[in-house]
Amino acid sequence: EVKKVWQYIKHTRNLRFTIQPAKPTKFLTIYSDATWGDDPDSRTSQSGYLCYLFGSLISWNSCRQRNITYSSTEAELNPLVESFHEGLWLKALTNKMWGLKLKAADHLIDDADLNEQLIMDDRSFKEQFCTNHLIDNKVLNEKLKKFGSNPKTRHIDLRTKGIRQEIKAKKIKIALVKTRDMIADPLTKPAPIEPLKNLVRAVDPSFDLSLWTASPATRSVGNTHP
Repeated sequence: EVKKVWQYIKHTRNLRFTIQPAKPTKFLTIYSDATWGDDPDSRTSQSGYLCYLFGSLISWNSCRQRNITYSSTEAELNPLVESFHEGLWLKALTNKMWGLKLKAADHLIDDADLNEQLIMDDRSFKEQFCTNHLIDNKVLNEKLKKFGSNPKTRHIDLRTKGIRQEIKAKKIKIALVKTRDMIADPLTKPAPIEPLKNLVRAVDPSFDLSLWTASPATRSVGNTHP
């Protein structure tokens, strides 16, 4: 095991984590995913999410869910709700930093019209900068967009309607992506090499994947839990 760890460190020493505005037009994008009852002993699920601020990875999480879920829809709803609250915190932090930055630069802006466009109140900020949540569960996507209740999913009704409320208020958007494009997938289970490559590209697009995949340690990294 020590040898595998050493090989992994050796072949990923050039892998970097850089925070920079790679996509200035994309405010906050969050990928969330989950397994369903994959733990053979507890039958709990594994959650994972990735938060991108202006195209740069800024927050992430991978954890075992506390309770047993009765469907894959419920299992994937859990990381969506968790990442929603993380997004709220990131949005509040960005709002505060935005205000401080503009306040400090106010005396440097001579154009009155430009100054008025840049300065916005909290409500305008929340409305303009909507959080995009990406999921790969079709049933969950349909459930969030169809208002109403289902007796089979009444036990998750509060969380579902809470997310619907945010969608209706245009504070968040939910989009469905293909499973192969879900870059949070390796955070939930041992993953094949291609999903791991997608995750590495998302962290550092400039990293030479040919060097990484040539390593015996990285070829076997999918056999261990993240």
